[in-house]
Amino acid sequence: DLENGLLGGNTDASDQLYHHALAKLEGKDGGDTSVNDFARGSLRVQCLIGLAKQSLSSGDSEVAETQARSALDLLLSSDSTLNQGDVPTLLCSYTWCAPALNQLSHSHQLCSSRQLVAEACIQSSRFDDARSFLTDAVKEVPGNFDAAFSLASFHLRMQCLGKESDENETRKSLLRAAKMDTSKASPFALLGIWYESKSDAKRAEGCYQKALSLDASHPVAGRGLQRLIELKDLVPHCKKAIEQNSPVNGWAWQALGQSKAVNEGDDSTAVICFQQALRCRDIQNPSSDMLGAFYRYTEMTANVYSEASMTWVELAACYRRMGKYSAALRAYEEAASTGTLPPAALCSWAQCDLDLGLYAEAAEKCDDVLACDDCSAELTRMASYIEAEALLSIARTDIQGGKNGSCRLHLVKAITRLEGLRPQNSTYCEIKLLGDLYSFGEALPPYVFDQMSSSDGDEQDADSSLPAEVEDKLSFIRKGEEAYAQALELVAKIDDEEEDK
Repeated sequence: DLENGLLGGNTDASDQLYHHALAKLEGKDGGDTSVNDFARGSLRVQCLIGLAKQSLSSGDSEVAETQARSALDLLLSSDSTLNQGDVPTLLCSYTWCAPALNQLSHSHQLCSSRQLVAEACIQSSRFDDARSFLTDAVKEVPGNFDAAFSLASFHLRMQCLGKESDENETRKSLLRAAKMDTSKASPFALLGIWYESKSDAKRAEGCYQKALSLDASHPVAGRGLQRLIELKDLVPHCKKAIEQNSPVNGWAWQALGQSKAVNEGDDSTAVICFQQALRCRDIQNPSSDMLGAFYRYTEMTANVYSEASMTWVELAACYRRMGKYSAALRAYEEAASTGTLPPAALCSWAQCDLDLGLYAEAAEKCDDVLACDDCSAELTRMASYIEAEALLSIARTDIQGGKNGSCRLHLVKAITRLEGLRPQNSTYCEIKLLGDLYSFGEALPPYVFDQMSSSDGDEQDADSSLPAEVEDKLSFIRKGEEAYAQALELVAKIDDEEEDK
């Protein structure tokens, strides 16, 4: 459970450990017969629930459903009110003899197994089967909070996915669950999502506040409040959340890290906050939580970037601002291994590569950014500039190795990137870099420019005393002179505007 849920070690070993525990409990591997039947059944159920979660995480919904139904069958055939304390056991006797604890454990496992069966049906696109299964559970135990909440959360999830027609029934089912046990935070958190989906920010905020008053670290309520209020107003809630010994307060650590980095400029403290966030289950493994689908409910149907990868990106940005480029590079690599990165993160990573002298890697990442369909105009300019800088550095390395043709190709590609930008919005740095690229052509031998003039289509001053390739080289270099002159004009214009102010 520690490895599967709290990320306390190598999560790949969880499957093997669960199967090993099941074999011992079933007596197939020399299991201890002194464990009483109730404890044995509870542990078997726990193993099956853990295996079902792992199967869902790997996308094997069929196996997950089988495992969850097996756990449910074991629970329904057992009696949580039995007190088997007289049976010798190697486990802590109090844990398995207290009726209240037995009932609590039984109820929690019953809810988890039902939700896992429903989740498996949802992943298999069998929404009607999931609804029917949860509805039957409510009919079997009409006063049970866990059964009612499971059905209510399903209705809300279907509404968020656009597959629920009766939205008012969703609200009523959440209210019923909230009234059944007013000490539970989850119904109020999901009510907040319902109101938020109806653009009722005031009621949504109230529901999230209520949920956090019951559970200061609640991951759904915390993220909901983060969407509705400013970061500086969220900080007091985050401080309360991190005081809780909870594996799901990563949202609070992340928000505090953002506040330290953005509002206070304290990157050292921000690094600690982001590192703490990455150790939390709700950031690193949200699928292990039955409410994980509601962490970012507005993006359920979209292909979004994972919170873990974005937290790594924010950590890398802090390291980069602190001048710890190697640490930043490792953080970017972890972010990429966790999920797909957005264009802005790739641009930052490319700049980090450039700072470390990894020019080819920087140019490759910029190519990826410019190939993105959702790349904004600002990111296009940034990626084009970073790639042009990287290509100029590669060209300098090429010339030292005698790779004249490769050098020219890199220069032309960089020039094409910069000239592809809107010239009326060009900055001094872009124009100056363009001049550097053209001027660097002076280091190349004339024969490299032999076939460039015809493709450029520019009229050149004829001089019969010079070979054609020399004319081509001079024409190339003159464009650098023009770029430098344009850069100086832009500086003079800016100076004049500042004097007028």
